[in-house]
Amino acid sequence: MNRCYAVLCCSLALFTLALPVASAEPHKLAVISYMQETCTFCPGGDTQIEDRAWRVPYVKGDDLIDRERGFIGGFVHAASEYPDVRVIGINSPDEVYGGSSRSWESRKSFEHFMSIITDDLKADMPVDGVYLALHGAMAVRDIPRPEAEIARRIRHIVGPDVPIAGSFDLHGNEDEQFLRWANAAFVTKRYPHYDAALQGERSARFLYRSLKGLYTATTATRKPPVITASVLQWTGQSPSMEIMERARRWEARELDAFVSVFYGFPWSDVPDVGATVHVMTNNDQALADAIADDMSEFIWRVRESFANGAFPMPKVAAKRSLEAIAQGATPVV
Repeated sequence: MNRCYAVLCCSLALFTLALPVASAEPHKLAVISYMQETCTFCPGGDTQIEDRAWRVPYVKGDDLIDRERGFIGGFVHAASEYPDVRVIGINSPDEVYGGSSRSWESRKSFEHFMSIITDDLKADMPVDGVYLALHGAMAVRDIPRPEAEIARRIRHIVGPDVPIAGSFDLHGNEDEQFLRWANAAFVTKRYPHYDAALQGERSARFLYRSLKGLYTATTATRKPPVITASVLQWTGQSPSMEIMERARRWEARELDAFVSVFYGFPWSDVPDVGATVHVMTNNDQALADAIADDMSEFIWRVRESFANGAFPMPKVAAKRSLEAIAQGATPVV
């Protein structure tokens, strides 16, 4: 009896050794950032390399993913929920000096920083997913759709099967071209954008589910012909509030549906300026199209409401502000 038991144990041990061992390598998710909100009508000349290198030549990958707030903070936070994921930062350009007060990004600057990004990404290949923390309203000389061009170059490096997700500011100017190269786009629904971290979280979970085969991104894009001033896009007033609430209702009603609305950045002379709707579902094209149509039609129906409201000119605004301060009615916004 003991002899039979010993033989059985040895046989089981040998069988176990013969089984294939699962790889312990974690899934690598690469994080890249390239943001700018461009006022193409602003004076002061094009943004040059030195305007992004005013603090450091570029942001090193490790420093990039140490950010605790915003898109990247949310992405890293959500990715940390998965024990089989490793987040790697890719060298990326720093914020431009002067922000949206600067005009066009020069072609030389764009190519310089894209080379930094792509060289570092190539050195870290292979990766299992890519996250692009973008703004959406970048304007580059001779490149009509910069964010789509960024996604295109990344796609050529990682190949056709690696999921790519991007997060955006609702002031972005985008159309369907970004989703030609990337799989998903997540856009803030609040202005001010205190839900930026949430879009980073959504991006991380989307990439993980995609690489595990649990989500098949199916998208629909609509571009209602509506351009609105940024001051009228505040999501605490109509019609912007109702538009974003409609998007949230669709997301609440339909499992795995993500509804993103760009209001656009009107101070950019670019071909894709204005409102855009991106809808993504889990392998349900009919649903994506239905939601996109509904959202686009609703934006068109309420377009005239964006023209409501009276805003004082600078001299009047300054006078009212000084009067309010004198009366102790502060802070003045």
